[in-house]
Amino acid sequence: MSNDMKCSMCTLVIAVSDHPTSFYAHVKLYHKTARNFHIICKHPGCQNHYHNFISFKRHWNKKHGSTVTQITPNIVNE
Repeated sequence: MSNDMKCSMCTLVIAVSDHPTSFYAHVKLYHKTARNFHIICKHPGCQNHYHNFISFKRHWNKKHGSTVTQITPNIVNE
């Protein structure tokens, strides 16, 4: 399970063996408009905390690469 990420906003565990951007895609798809948004960045080696999606998006694009728009998360469990 070393290549899996647990979302800090739900119980979902996302397999990231192919590409870590599946975590970003999950957050964008399911939590972007959450009233109590609080996400811990799960990119390998990063544990930064964010309380709004725009800050998280800015961080992700600046520190971890490019914008992700069409990657579908590989869901391990729900």
